[in-house]
Amino acid sequence: PPAPKRGDLSWPQAALENGKAWISCDTDYAGEAGDGAPLEALDRASIEAALQPCAERGLLRVRYVGKINPGFSELV
Repeated sequence: PPAPKRGDLSWPQAALENGKAWISCDTDYAGEAGDGAPLEALDRASIEAALQPCAERGLLRVRYVGKINPGFSELV
């Protein structure tokens, strides 16, 4: 789809069809968090909720397992 116009607050429809993603605020897989919290959906509310715990630290790690396809591009 075309890039959103500047100032456009709409959120495009996106889905991970052939993969899974996890979000972590740690630099390492070791420890309690491991891979991080599973990212269940790519809607705006889900993304904001997943990123909120990482905002204060300013660190985000994404783990992705699956095919590199349009769903992966939308995640990135």
